Amino acid sequence: MEKVEKFRIKYKVTASDMDVVYRMTPNAMLMYFQDCFANYLSGKRLAAFDIADKNLIWMITEFEVSVVGQRPYWSEDILVEIWFSGISAVKSYVDFRLYDKDGRLFSYGTSTWIILNYATKRPCSPLALLSDDTIPASRKKKSTLPSCEIDSCWQSFEHKVNVTDLDFNGHVCNRSYLALAASAFSVEFVRTHDLFFLQIKFMNEAFFGDVLTCKVFRHTESASYWSRIINAENKPVCEIYSRWVGHETPSVKRISEEISRPEADCFHK
Repeated sequence: MEKVEKFRIKYKVTASDMDVVYRMTPNAMLMYFQDCFANYLSGKRLAAFDIADKNLIWMITEFEVSVVGQRPYWSEDILVEIWFSGISAVKSYVDFRLYDKDGRLFSYGTSTWIILNYATKRPCSPLALLSDDTIPASRKKKSTLPSCEIDSCWQSFEHKVNVTDLDFNGHVCNRSYLALAASAFSVEFVRTHDLFFLQIKFMNEAFFGDVLTCKVFRHTESASYWSRIINAENKPVCEIYSRWVGHETPSVKRISEEISRPEADCFHK
């Protein structure tokens, strides 16, 4: 059996990462995974600020997550575990698992990354930077987004990129695309549905001032949604597919009974 190096960090679900029923949002799953991966790279001196002087940046091209348990409530601890699951001449594959405060798996997934030469806009081989015998060379077949068989658009809206959408690379942060797609859902939908599966393809960069159009298609019987984000030149920027499962809206009393209540250290003058 191949030895695989894994990296873990504990996080606490903050108020900014919860939804209207106090549970961790899908966007937070992407955020905590990426933060864990960034910390791993920092420890290897391969973080964005370590390779910037070589005109190199990490770019995520695909993200996929399945939710198999109840998303944690606000203030609960979670454990994020990541590892390189494969490497090729151009791409690196990073898998992850998320565990709740009791050590139960509630989410898992995979992602695809490239190292881009920002001066030439061409991908570079990760083999030189990731010369690690704990990374397997093989990788499963490339995943594709399920086909959208719906011709009519359910919703279409525009968004002008502002400074809050940007990351440290100066382009739109990938979590901003997910937030844009999620803005199509109503409060009632979020109260009565849980995310089951999410798949994202990042296709082109977007920058400050760009006008993006998000077109959303839905299949109500399967609770499936396709979001296509394009720029003013009609080029695809990002595509997002999600499936949801319905449930009863939790009562405030139930939330009050189930939510964790950490002990606080109080200081008095």
